[in-house]
Amino acid sequence: MKKTILDCFTNKTRLGMLLVILIVTGYNTVTADTVQCEKIFAQGIIQYKNALYTDALITFNTLISQPEPNPYITSGYYMAARSAWQIQEAEQAAGFAKYLLARYPDSRYVADCHYLLGNISTRKNETANALEHFALTIEHAGNDSLVLKSYHKGSQLLTTDLGQETFDGLLKSYPWTKAGHFIKLWQAESCLLTGNKNKCSTIINDILAAKPTQQISRLAAAVKSKEAAPHVRIGVILPVTGYFSAESADMLRGMALALRQARAEDNIEIVIADSKGNLVDAIASTRALLKQNISLVIGELEDNITAVIAGFTSRENLPLLVPVATENGITTIGDHIYQANNDLNTRGSQLAEFAYNQLDMKTFATLAPADEYGNTITDAFTKKIDQLGGTIISQKWYYPGTSDLQRQFEGIREAGFRYTFRDSLYRSNIRVTPDRVDSLFRVANRRAKDISPDNEGLVQWMEIPVTSIDGLFMPVYEEELSIIAPQLALANIKAKPLGGGFWLNEKLLQQQRNYINGIVFVAGYFFTETDPQYRTFINQYREFTQTSPGKMSVYGYNIMNLVIAAVNAGNTGSESISKYLENVQDFSGIGGKLTFYKNNNINGAVNILQFLDGNIIKIN
Repeated sequence: MKKTILDCFTNKTRLGMLLVILIVTGYNTVTADTVQCEKIFAQGIIQYKNALYTDALITFNTLISQPEPNPYITSGYYMAARSAWQIQEAEQAAGFAKYLLARYPDSRYVADCHYLLGNISTRKNETANALEHFALTIEHAGNDSLVLKSYHKGSQLLTTDLGQETFDGLLKSYPWTKAGHFIKLWQAESCLLTGNKNKCSTIINDILAAKPTQQISRLAAAVKSKEAAPHVRIGVILPVTGYFSAESADMLRGMALALRQARAEDNIEIVIADSKGNLVDAIASTRALLKQNISLVIGELEDNITAVIAGFTSRENLPLLVPVATENGITTIGDHIYQANNDLNTRGSQLAEFAYNQLDMKTFATLAPADEYGNTITDAFTKKIDQLGGTIISQKWYYPGTSDLQRQFEGIREAGFRYTFRDSLYRSNIRVTPDRVDSLFRVANRRAKDISPDNEGLVQWMEIPVTSIDGLFMPVYEEELSIIAPQLALANIKAKPLGGGFWLNEKLLQQQRNYINGIVFVAGYFFTETDPQYRTFINQYREFTQTSPGKMSVYGYNIMNLVIAAVNAGNTGSESISKYLENVQDFSGIGGKLTFYKNNNINGAVNILQFLDGNIIKIN
């Protein structure tokens, strides 16, 4: 038989040489694969961090397709699962996570995969599966942060529909060494939800008798404190059915999220009454609600219905928390009415004060719709300017829906020129009289016509700018922005535009940015899609409701967090809650603050905003 080179060595030497040959010949191959995999993995991470989730998914798919040995194989599967989850491909995400768990049961990503699968099951309303995955996350988690996140995620899934057999089955489904006590804590909380406090107390006592870890003991104590927590009933009157039913549902979901996050469902009960969006049903619902041992009422969405509800709650000496109404005078109906949204008086006067004191504006003109909204906010604005010592040069009005405002802008131009002449006389120590001002205006107007190519006077010759007006207040409606903005630019009035809350429309502002860049306006709550606090809220809301939040969900969330703060401060009766609310100052919510203190129970915290170079920014 022909000898090979290995036959020239002893068995021991042959084995050693074989290992050397394998190591030497295989080393370069492993190194080459490792470097390539590392590059692919790094590229995928960069794409993921830049929210390019589809690209990241493709890259991580490439990574897990690399031949073995692949040191990044488990990382690749996990990140592929996360990328798929981010682009709403739940089934694909679950497939990656389940394959990783089955093929690599000892991977360091086991807990993370179960956490992802728990979120996927939550979105699919598969509560029992979600609880099992969160329990498995706790069982395999290597840090307390993930343990607590999973525990709280599970707590948020608990409803009265979950029977005790769900937890009994879960406890028997796996030889738990770490998560067993957490499952029992869920079981105890579930008993509280169904009113079975005795069973809850028994479970908690059994857990504590086993001398658990400090973490378990603290969580058990928290559940036990819920058992003894005071019970407060909050009435909520909204048009659950009717024209604004979608907005009502959104607000209620925001309230529910706040309660769930604060784990306050046990001691704060929400009693919902349907106003159906009309006065007759609102009156009937309010009367029925006030017979149910209510400590506080929240409602409604419309100003007129809210005012009627305020009359009923005032007679019962109950506090009423008004979430969205901006009508003036609602809080004057009774002593315990709290308006969470700024009224028009507050917005108009605070914008005027900011313009005068912070922007150093002293002369103003106004252009507003001739209706209740336009009159109310404009009166508040001009009254404050008068109090501060500023000058209102001109006030012009139009009927909502008017598309041609040339006459109004020409009126403002004329008033601006006349003020210029009046000011020049004053500065020259010449006695200022209407006749002298008229004389100067006529002379200047005649000269303008003489040199104008089209025989236009001062007012009509738009090439001549008006520079005597510092600020032009235009509290116009949203649908009128595209009409007002270009006509303002054409009028050549060199005043900084000022506006009301309807200017808060980034899309329309972007469309008209060449005409109104730099506009300053006032609004209630203000948040942007890129606001970190708002982004967190969006994610939490979506996980909780499987829907995307609207504006009303933010109002509901903020209002309920205020109520929770009042109750957590030890206020359970209507009198103590009312006392707490009237002293609220700078209570932080998403998009703004709440301040009732020394402002007639109206939220005095407004947002002064500026649209500048394509961005809306808060400047106060």
